[in-house]
Amino acid sequence: MAALIDDLDVITQIESGYLELEQATFNLSDLVMEVLDQLEQKSKRFGIQVEFVDESRRNVEVIGDAPKIEQVVTNLVSNSLRYGKEGGKTQVRFFDMEEQVLIEVADDGIGMSEEHLPRIFERLLTAWTKAAPATLVAVA
Repeated sequence: MAALIDDLDVITQIESGYLELEQATFNLSDLVMEVLDQLEQKSKRFGIQVEFVDESRRNVEVIGDAPKIEQVVTNLVSNSLRYGKEGGKTQVRFFDMEEQVLIEVADDGIGMSEEHLPRIFERLLTAWTKAAPATLVAVA
């Protein structure tokens, strides 16, 4: 619950223009590995295999706010585990975008219905699935 409150606080800061980012150089590969290590027990509990697909086999040094990026990666992977299917798979992968790096978190879970996709970046989105209601938090 504390993590949800922290996430909502960050959203409020972003929307109000008061979010300060601490810029520093850090290794993005190491950050992702730390997040996956922290979520290992959760992935086992849900029966989902999590893998970091590091096709470049290199350290990815970036400049950014490591704690904020860690929070985003943690939220994405946690949601993937929460809504993934038992025995499924979640993959984290990087794509080189010249001066930027794209982080992809992909899974084989239930996904979202097409009717909800246009609203994916609304502050709070409640999507009803056949199995159960799910609340999705997205940052625009």
